[in-house]
Amino acid sequence: MRIFNNFFLISLIIFSSGCVGLRGVKTIESGFYTARWYINPNIEESKMLGSSTSDYGAAAEKKRDNYIIKYFDYQGKEIPQEDLKRVKSSRKFWRSYLTRTQYMENKKRDFERNLKEFIFVDDNMSDEKFKEAIDNGATLYQVSGTREEYIKAAQKNIKVDDWEDDPNQFYYIKDEHGKFVIESHISSPHLSYVVIPIKQCFGNGWCEVYPSRRDHQTTFYVKESALLDSAN
Repeated sequence: MRIFNNFFLISLIIFSSGCVGLRGVKTIESGFYTARWYINPNIEESKMLGSSTSDYGAAAEKKRDNYIIKYFDYQGKEIPQEDLKRVKSSRKFWRSYLTRTQYMENKKRDFERNLKEFIFVDDNMSDEKFKEAIDNGATLYQVSGTREEYIKAAQKNIKVDDWEDDPNQFYYIKDEHGKFVIESHISSPHLSYVVIPIKQCFGNGWCEVYPSRRDHQTTFYVKESALLDSAN
């Protein structure tokens, strides 16, 4: 089964050049696009990334309005802004092959892993130590809130939920009979929304997604009701 979870496919790459006249600072690889961040010369806070813990992961997303962000399809062609839509992320870890029991076990295991990989505001890790850990191959993510707050929230959330019941949380394909069937989940565990490039909507409740970077021969769809607004 092809899984296009944005979180697991994201890679942060510092690069020195991008579009003509723009200075690139970050590239994000997703299942359906490549997003490139550029310094906005009109915003003073728009600077090079990589020297602070706030320049990584979900923390960096809070700075996105300071930058010019362009999206490109698998052929390297820029995706028009009007084709980029947001879809709410449930932040759940759905897998079609999991039973409810297996899902709950995974949820608890994810919680324990996150305690090791998340850097909380009260951990007081210096920028130098954070960068050193990243350079040495560690997988760390800076998150808002304290460790105690996260533990309390997670304990409340460790229960069976509607993870497999929300039709807006999935990518679909058509089977041999032309029926829409679930292919993979949209949700990213550390983002409140996921950006999806929409090629066209048909007026019947379904929208076609731009071809994926790794499987551009397969046509993927999302529910039109899942779309919130434009990406920027």
